[in-house]
Amino acid sequence: MNHLSKERNYIVTGSNAHRIMGGVESQLKEYFFSEFDQWQTAYMLINDGITDIRTLKKHIKDITAEKRDRVLKLIKSEKPFEMTKGMFSYAVEIAMAYFVTEKESGYQSRAMQNGVLNEIDAVMAAEKYLGVEFDLTVDEQEFFKKDNIGLTPDGILFNELLLPSEGLEVKSPTQEIHFFNIKNVKTQKDLLNYYPEYYWQCMTGIAVTGTNKWHWASYNESFFDGYQLAYVEVFPVKDHVNLLLERAEMVVKKSLEIVEEIKTNKTNNFKNTTQINQLKAA
Repeated sequence: MNHLSKERNYIVTGSNAHRIMGGVESQLKEYFFSEFDQWQTAYMLINDGITDIRTLKKHIKDITAEKRDRVLKLIKSEKPFEMTKGMFSYAVEIAMAYFVTEKESGYQSRAMQNGVLNEIDAVMAAEKYLGVEFDLTVDEQEFFKKDNIGLTPDGILFNELLLPSEGLEVKSPTQEIHFFNIKNVKTQKDLLNYYPEYYWQCMTGIAVTGTNKWHWASYNESFFDGYQLAYVEVFPVKDHVNLLLERAEMVVKKSLEIVEEIKTNKTNNFKNTTQINQLKAA
C-alpha cells in the first residue's frame, strides 16, 4: 500500500501547482493579425514545413522576416497544447508515489523549520490585520480537493451558508526575504511575477474551495509593528483556474498511464520468467 491517503492519490497539490503551470502565458495569448487574410499562401507554405525566409520570398516577393515570424506564431498558437517538461516530471513523481510505501524524509532548512514553528503566529497576525478569525487553522487544517487538484489551506472563512468564502496562505520567511516582500510584493500581479509558486497555490485554493478571495501573507515577528506583515489579496482569474484544471487532468492522466505501463511490464516479465523456468524444468 502506498504512503498517500486515498484522497491524495493522483492529485496535483497546491504546493506543486506551479510546476505544471510554466509557460501558461503562451496558452492565454491570442494571435490576431489584421493582414492575415493576405498571407494565406505564406501560412500554407510554412505549415507545410517551408520556414526558410528565402524560400518563402520565391513564392511571395514582398514577405518580410517580421511577417514570416508572425505567421509562425499564429500556426504555433493553433496547434494542440503539448505537455511541458515540468508537467511530465510531476506526472512521474505522482506515479512513483503509487509504488512507495513510505515517503523519504527530506532535508529541512532553517527557514523551512521556522515556517512550521511560526505558522500559528503568522495566522494570528493575518487575523489581526484583517479583523477576522479563520477556521480550520494549524492543527485543525483540512484537505480540500476538486477533480485532479487539492490543497490544505492555512485557514478558511465560511459564509452564512457554511460554504467557504475566503482562504488563507501564510509564509514565515527570513528577514531578508520578508523585507523583499514588504518592498516588492504588493499586488496579485507582483505575487505571480516574484512568486509563481505561491500565486498558483492560492489559485489552487480558490479552484478547490470555490472561494471568491484568497489572502496571502508574509510574516516575520522581528520587524517593527506595521512591518511584520506583507499582505496581498488574490482574486479568481477564470482563465487561470480553467488552465490549472486542464493541465492537472493531463498530468494525472499521464501518471496513470505510467503506472499501468510499469505494472504491465512487471506482469509480462513475471510471465516470461515463469515460462522460461518451466521450460528448463521440463
